[in-house]
Amino acid sequence: MCVPDKSGEVSRRSRYSQGKDDRLKIPLWSETFFWFMTPIVKLGGDITFDRLPRLPAEDDVGMLLERFQALWAKRKDDSSITLRNTVLELLAPRFQLLTLWMILSIAAEASQPICIGVLVRDLRKGEFDRLGLDYALCIFLGVTALVNSLAFQQVLWGGARCGMRAKLALSAALYRKVLTLDSTALLSDSASQMTNLISTDVMRLEMTAMFFHNIWGAAMSLVVCAVLTGVVLGTAAIPGIVFLLLLFVLQRVVGLRIGKIRRRVVAETDRRVKLMQDVLSGSTAIKVNVWEDAIGGRVRALRAREASSIAHSLTLLAALEAFIFFAPGFAAFLALTADHYVSGLGDGEVKLEDAYTTLALFSILVKQLNVFPRAIKAFDESKVSFARVARALALPELHSGQTATLPA
Repeated sequence: MCVPDKSGEVSRRSRYSQGKDDRLKIPLWSETFFWFMTPIVKLGGDITFDRLPRLPAEDDVGMLLERFQALWAKRKDDSSITLRNTVLELLAPRFQLLTLWMILSIAAEASQPICIGVLVRDLRKGEFDRLGLDYALCIFLGVTALVNSLAFQQVLWGGARCGMRAKLALSAALYRKVLTLDSTALLSDSASQMTNLISTDVMRLEMTAMFFHNIWGAAMSLVVCAVLTGVVLGTAAIPGIVFLLLLFVLQRVVGLRIGKIRRRVVAETDRRVKLMQDVLSGSTAIKVNVWEDAIGGRVRALRAREASSIAHSLTLLAALEAFIFFAPGFAAFLALTADHYVSGLGDGEVKLEDAYTTLALFSILVKQLNVFPRAIKAFDESKVSFARVARALALPELHSGQTATLPA
């Protein structure tokens, strides 16, 4: 439990004013294995403000806001594409380095089925004169499993950390914007709408940063799976690969549909928020004229349409995830069934090592495909969110030294 410590806060602030650098140090080795958490875990007892180390500069909201404003000021236009590029530049180079972790994860995972196939073949044929190689392959399997787990965890954790930084920077920029809006902007954008931007749209941009690398990672895994399965089974691999390609097309179609629903939900949410603002500001007139039932009906109707659109989006996502859950196994079944008939023209049997290798290769896609629907959903929704946040940041501001008074 965190206990406020006023004296600790004063003490810590005095250390800041003295220029002491007491930020949490996170070297590469500690970051890779999450050892940077050890100093915090070892604190024990009541955790006071004075005992906590300062965040690294790259995670400090003040630093992030300052960097974002400097980068945003250099841009020549206020489009959503410009905002996206600004956020990417803000997250560099960490966000780009996650690409290397994803490639390492895919390479480590793709090498395992080949090793399994060789081991199964040696066991089936009883070739024990290659025990040295087989033991080396077993050790290599353990190493690749460790590397794959470590690399993929870095992708997930690094993506979450980049998403958190994007969220902090954009939220701070929007809060600052709220305090500097001029009177013309207040006519079209209320504090409630700006709060909706921060609570909803910025969160979706955070999810996009978290899952972005899973989009191209899933496509790359499919290519690797297709190539290696083609080497093992030849033309018999075509039915399974075609099925997975159709699945990717289906995911893209559903993703576009979810994106359209998201735009509709945003418009309905803004209308509801604007109506509620008008209701609160005119509550006295509504009470005097006995308009409660009429206004209540309008609010319920808007909320019902909004809830229906959200339910539609979640239903599509749930159905797609349920379909994806068994897709790699069914693709392997199609490939092995085709191999059985193709082999029937020759020796009439499917080799045991080919079956194990094929099942392992298609299993590579399970992890990627489970995340892929949410990654596509976040990516499609981010287009709407980027446009809304960019529009808000481009609103006219008051002159220097003035502060806006927003309607509730």
